[in-house]
Amino acid sequence: MDKMCIKALKLAEEVYPKKKLQHAVRVANYAVEIAELDKRSGTKPYLVSDYVFTVAILHDVVEDTDVPLGYIQEEFDVYVSEAVELLTKPEDVSYIDYIENLLNSGDILAFWVKKADMKDHIAQTETLTDKLKEKYLPVLHKFM
Repeated sequence: MDKMCIKALKLAEEVYPKKKLQHAVRVANYAVEIAELDKRSGTKPYLVSDYVFTVAILHDVVEDTDVPLGYIQEEFDVYVSEAVELLTKPEDVSYIDYIENLLNSGDILAFWVKKADMKDHIAQTETLTDKLKEKYLPVLHKFM
């Protein structure tokens, strides 16, 4: 695990409640698996793993904590901050439009992490609510 991953994990430990931290770690592990299986990256697997792990750990930090996007932009490189920004749903944007924007961006890190995030939410029966099912059902096929 490189310095970037450690920095993201330390930040997450500071700002996430325990369950949110556990979710972020599960998403990071899923995302690394997804990225390693996806042949589109064209980069060295260890580089992909470091970036995707970092983005996955941070994927909810702007949306669910007081950490501003500017902090992520200052502390992490452009690949991480752009992916985190794409993964942060603006309040004034519908979920479907948010997903379309993410997919249309071509940002493979954000794609892998969102796919892993959805996988984790669906796999966790205690958090799989009807509201979440309604949100994911119209867009789930876009991640297959």
